[in-house]
Amino acid sequence: MEVEYLTPEFVIYIHLVAIDEKFCEYGGQVKYDNEMRGIKDVNLFSSAIYEPRQSFGGQDLYPNVISKAACYLRSLAMNHPFHDGNKRTALLCTIVFLEMNGYRVTGTDKELYNLVKEIVEEKSNIEQISNKIKPYIRISKMSKFKNMFIKINNIFKLK
Repeated sequence: MEVEYLTPEFVIYIHLVAIDEKFCEYGGQVKYDNEMRGIKDVNLFSSAIYEPRQSFGGQDLYPNVISKAACYLRSLAMNHPFHDGNKRTALLCTIVFLEMNGYRVTGTDKELYNLVKEIVEEKSNIEQISNKIKPYIRISKMSKFKNMFIKINNIFKLK
């Protein structure tokens, strides 16, 4: 199965959704009216987006979908390519990437957000992140969102 990667444009779109929705560590009780949107550092953004695709000697550095998802999560959350909302964006991008590739993420918003905070605070590596997210991932043969996310991602590829 060929891996569906996130386009940079789709990641920016996801970032804007993460900033504008009430998806935050305070359970939607706090509205961030003055949060800055957008990319703070283009190099960190590019690095985070393309890291899951890296290979050496013809071999993927991240050989499976879960390690690639862990890579998105770590890079977007820890590299801080955006002005605000890096952890939220990282989590949503990871969920969308997994859905696009036939997996479903379980867990409450609070559980998942706390997981991301823990990963960032502990400065977890890819292997550690993969192990931490595995309990929340299920193979999904009937994903509700897979085709929709792939179509949206492909729209951005056309530009």
